[in-house]
Amino acid sequence: MRLTGCYIENFGVLHDYRVRFDEGCNVFCKKNGWGKSTLAAFIRVMFYGFEGEGKKDEISNERRRYAPWQGGIYGGEISFVAGEKEYILRRTFGERKKEDRYVLYDARTQTESSDYQDDIGCELFGMDSLSFMRTVYISERDCLTYATDDISKKISNLTYDTKDDHNYEAADKRMISYINKMSPSRKTGKLYKMNEQLTELKVNIAKKEALTHELKECERRLGMIRKGSGNRNLKVIFAKVAMLVMLILLAEVAGIFLLLNEQSLYGYGFMCVGVFLTCITLYILRKRKRDSNTEEYSLKKENEDIKLLKRTDDIREQLREIDKLSARYEELFELYNKECRKYDNVLIARELLKEAKLNFFAECMPELKRWFEVYRGLFGGQDEVHGEGNSKYSIDAGINLYADEKGMLRRIEHMSMGKRDVAGICMRMAITESMYKEENPFIIIDDPFMGLDDETMSKALQFVMHISKKYQVIYFTCHKSRSPYV
Repeated sequence: MRLTGCYIENFGVLHDYRVRFDEGCNVFCKKNGWGKSTLAAFIRVMFYGFEGEGKKDEISNERRRYAPWQGGIYGGEISFVAGEKEYILRRTFGERKKEDRYVLYDARTQTESSDYQDDIGCELFGMDSLSFMRTVYISERDCLTYATDDISKKISNLTYDTKDDHNYEAADKRMISYINKMSPSRKTGKLYKMNEQLTELKVNIAKKEALTHELKECERRLGMIRKGSGNRNLKVIFAKVAMLVMLILLAEVAGIFLLLNEQSLYGYGFMCVGVFLTCITLYILRKRKRDSNTEEYSLKKENEDIKLLKRTDDIREQLREIDKLSARYEELFELYNKECRKYDNVLIARELLKEAKLNFFAECMPELKRWFEVYRGLFGGQDEVHGEGNSKYSIDAGINLYADEKGMLRRIEHMSMGKRDVAGICMRMAITESMYKEENPFIIIDDPFMGLDDETMSKALQFVMHISKKYQVIYFTCHKSRSPYV
């Protein structure tokens, strides 16, 4: 695939700008502020859209960053050859993504084409925007790379599917999201919260034994109070009845005595008094039986009795609630164990998936290392070989690059900027060589050689000319000393 031209109606600082691209190396040696990086970004955005759409600052949010300085229609068109056909891609951009417009034309017939959809970059290059920027889009001070999921799939010669959600990165992100959501050690984790609930329920359920013992004690004390009150009432009644019986006997004896002494009036009077007292006694006895419930109700009004009754009711209510909590505890405990098993399985699955990816990708490492050494050789890499076939550099299955410095392997991030950038560019080209077996992509190089010394700079320009024999190169620089044509 190669670019044939582009027209920028409005994009950042660029306005009404048209350019044709040749095969091989296309050099843009322009002064600072001309819009070199803007042109490079325009090419990428036409295929992939803007980065940082959700960001608030204008630097990270490319839609805001490249909004036309002078106003007018935001966008342009780019022409390219893919396979046997040439296309013209036209895009216009609005303030929001839903306002964007995308049209693809067949350059020969000038009619709309449905060969590629809005995600044309993914279809053409077989990788997403991030992977594109980690490989063939080499920008200033950003030469390092790493293995994205799409890079791994391309290197492994897997077919790219824009609708495939079951790739490693997507699966790993979902698992990480689940692990964080369920975490038993983070306060926001579901398992952490469930464990706290179980602990709280267990503390409340443990109160049952003490409450049961207290209830029995209250019932015992209440029984004693009621029994004591009943005995006291019986004694009082018995005393009253005994006194009345004595008075009845005295009245009857006096009446009989007076009748015997022929004092019939007084005799009959005492006899009537005896009968009257007998009736009162019978009334008291019957009233005791009838008013027993009333006496019990009166007994409950006594302060201690009332307090005990209220406490026993409270305890019974608490015990009923504890029974409900016990049922809730059993249910939650079962769910907690189930979620813990699922959480552990996800942790294991993530580790196994990671291991499988590394093992799978390791099969592609020999070719990747071979291409890296080829491109390192263009920069004089043969001077950094310790014995035959023993490279100073090593690559792991995550495309992390290490350098042997004084007998220790160190990540290239710790090297000087010049060596780091050179190693990163060689790694990018090795990845590109491993990914594309048929149609090669174009390569954008946006002035990444600023930190190189004169000797390495000379080799870097030879490197650019070398790769332009195989790839179409769009090369940007602001200084003639970094231009391969000077």
